[in-house]
Amino acid sequence: MMPITLCSPGEEVRIDSIHRGFRLRRRLLSMGINIGDRVEVVSNSPFGVIVNHHGARLAIGPRAASRVFVTPILNTGDDARG
Repeated sequence: MMPITLCSPGEEVRIDSIHRGFRLRRRLLSMGINIGDRVEVVSNSPFGVIVNHHGARLAIGPRAASRVFVTPILNTGDDARG
């Protein structure tokens, strides 16, 4: 588990926990981001993180992003979409 601020663009991650605060958790939930969701990191800069979540690009400020802990999702190539 690591903060989303350490992720590289293009990396797909799962939201594991949101540290320090009900307000942040509520704010992310209002944006449609919840614990257990998968997001793709689009951009990561000192100004914040942009993620792709269900086709929508969402910006998370640097302070909030440092409190969002994620686990990288490894793509094994065994995708069975048919």
